[in-house]
Amino acid sequence: MNRAEGTLEQAASNSRDENFQAMASIILETMAAFGKPYGPNYTAQFLTGDKYLALRQAAHQDIETRGRLGFRSVEDVLRMLHHLVDLGLIEGKAPDCMTIDLSQAGRQWLTQRDEITADIRQMRFSPQEKYLRNALKVWRRDLAERMKVKVWETIADFSLDRIVLAKPLDMDALVRIPGMNPLKTRQFGLEILKCVQDVSEHFEDFMRASLLAKVKGGSYPKVKALFDQNLTLPEIAEQCRLNLNTVHGYLRDLHSANLVDLIPWIERNINSKSLSRGVKHFEQMPNSTIKEAFQTLGLDYSTLLFCALYAKDKRMHEKESRKLAS
Repeated sequence: MNRAEGTLEQAASNSRDENFQAMASIILETMAAFGKPYGPNYTAQFLTGDKYLALRQAAHQDIETRGRLGFRSVEDVLRMLHHLVDLGLIEGKAPDCMTIDLSQAGRQWLTQRDEITADIRQMRFSPQEKYLRNALKVWRRDLAERMKVKVWETIADFSLDRIVLAKPLDMDALVRIPGMNPLKTRQFGLEILKCVQDVSEHFEDFMRASLLAKVKGGSYPKVKALFDQNLTLPEIAEQCRLNLNTVHGYLRDLHSANLVDLIPWIERNINSKSLSRGVKHFEQMPNSTIKEAFQTLGLDYSTLLFCALYAKDKRMHEKESRKLAS
């Protein structure tokens, strides 16, 4: 790895790589300052400055890095902790991985601060991973009630997150998760694997149901009615007392829920050359963010939002056509 300074909030490049050296420094310095291992949730809450966190030691009040990652969510910091685990700089403390600590490699890293470059998508739990995480927590809570024990006495938060990231499909994969010893795997393995499989199979249904519930409330019905009346988007924003960008988002959700058809509107209202450039970008990089497309093409965000939607709709129709042809 090359030596680099890094910044806390560095803009992502078109390759989505970001230097997380500064963030890693704050995390590892904090863990070193703790003086002993603590749980990942406590560590993440400490770093984000959670005002409801009860400090485990009075001396923690004086650690300078407290709250230094307040611009990140607790979930994002937890994801970064796991990335540092993958790099071998942090380790779960055996046997149950209730706590985490610096590895020897992590202590060595603090002496030279090498660059840590990663795709920014690796630094966040995906929507499906968040859903699986919540599902496993509900399962674990029910398990603790059945066993009449505390939640933390069943499976550690660290192990739960490792399951979310690994998404094991069989017992052999599950038993390799830190903190999942053979006994726990025999006791709980089938239930865990079923939870992982259920989320994998039904996540899209859940997302669609959530979207349909979402667009039934708030200003969605009024936005839809005005759009159906062929009002312009600025007129809709004015009548609904919404920001224009908010109206764009509402219409995207309504289109995704099949309650409006934005494709003819996009073809009429988006400059054809801009639409062609934007759609081509999202066809070549289907997982590109609007921010990345802006950095690449320089088109305004609202145009890019509709280009992304148009490209996604086109992919879906092509996929359906292939199914029908086969």
